[in-house]
Amino acid sequence: MNDGKEKAKCNACGQEYVIGGIKIGTSTLLRHLKKCNVSPKYKDVQGMIIDNMGKLRSRELDQKHVREIMTMAIVKHGLPFKFVEYKWIRELHSYLNPDVKHVSRNRVISDLWKFHLQMKEKLKLEMHQCHNRIFLTSDCWTTCTQEGYICLTTHYVDKNWKLNSKILAFCKMEPPHTCHDLANKVFECLIEWGLDRKIFSITLDNATANDRMQQILCEQLSSQNSLLCDGEFFHVRCCAHIFNLIVQEGLKVVEVAL
Repeated sequence: MNDGKEKAKCNACGQEYVIGGIKIGTSTLLRHLKKCNVSPKYKDVQGMIIDNMGKLRSRELDQKHVREIMTMAIVKHGLPFKFVEYKWIRELHSYLNPDVKHVSRNRVISDLWKFHLQMKEKLKLEMHQCHNRIFLTSDCWTTCTQEGYICLTTHYVDKNWKLNSKILAFCKMEPPHTCHDLANKVFECLIEWGLDRKIFSITLDNATANDRMQQILCEQLSSQNSLLCDGEFFHVRCCAHIFNLIVQEGLKVVEVAL
């Protein structure tokens, strides 16, 4: 107030405006608020609405962002799809913001699939930008309901020298689990991810089918000249499985004493 006039200053950009008096109100500040781009957080004030009770309501709701948050909650916490249809979850959302639009489980499934595809493309790009070779581990098993599954995991060191382990495939494997079926399943997965020319080795347990499976897979990859040293170091046996076999044989010897 050096000139004797009362002034107000914008907290974002520091611009000063004359306030007070009969003719001068707050219209200058309101006009400035619309064009002030210094600090985005002050833009939220424009989204506030004063209801008929004179209370401030929250800013305008971004329905897309709400769905993204619910998708991440389901992924991170392993929640069921019908979580979004729970009565009291919807009551909570409506209480926090009456403008929220409730979604169905089918919409959540669609959002999750889109999120999966986005993350898949991101992982593809990351692995393709990796200049070193990729290592694989795979396992196949049968559940108590006689359903077969196969899991293929990739291991690689990124540009920041950080070891990463990512599941490329976790899917049903119809019996019988023959060596040819296993080899074709793994090869199809590598083609899908575009990694058939970046593989160094694959680690498997000592199942009989795996011995022949890795030979078939090695021949498929060698035919396109994509293995180092002609696949000499392609097959790596699982140490944990070998130790388990040793312990089981030892227990058979000492089971009477135990």
